[in-house]
Amino acid sequence: MRVSRRTLLFSAAAAAFCTGGVVTLASSSENNFVRETLARMLGQIRISDAELGTFIKAFKAVETDLDGYKKQVIQLLESSGLVSVIDYGPAAIRDRHERYERNLLTSFLLWTDYLDAQERGRDIVFVGSAGCMNPFANFSGD
Repeated sequence: MRVSRRTLLFSAAAAAFCTGGVVTLASSSENNFVRETLARMLGQIRISDAELGTFIKAFKAVETDLDGYKKQVIQLLESSGLVSVIDYGPAAIRDRHERYERNLLTSFLLWTDYLDAQERGRDIVFVGSAGCMNPFANFSGD
């Protein structure tokens, strides 16, 4: 079997990309993934790792739309700066990713004092998750 130079170079590049992806995925944590996603949507955010960890724990308790290998692939794309590739993927993955990002952003804005902290120039604090994320919900029964 004769292997061309082009095939050999392509195989080496693919192996290097896969190895780099595995190393990047293994070294990036959930905190970094959420921080990078929020930074892409809101700009740089000032929140401690402890507060972000508490937020992520509460968010994971209610968010089940994106998990498993799909989340790992998106996490890899986010950490490598190639998250825009998802726009060219299958519609089911695009929709699930968009729904995940919307839920993440909504939860972050409602469960933290982001707007107040940004205005005052201080670190963001996790204030707690509400039972219902609808700000117009009426619980009085009227």
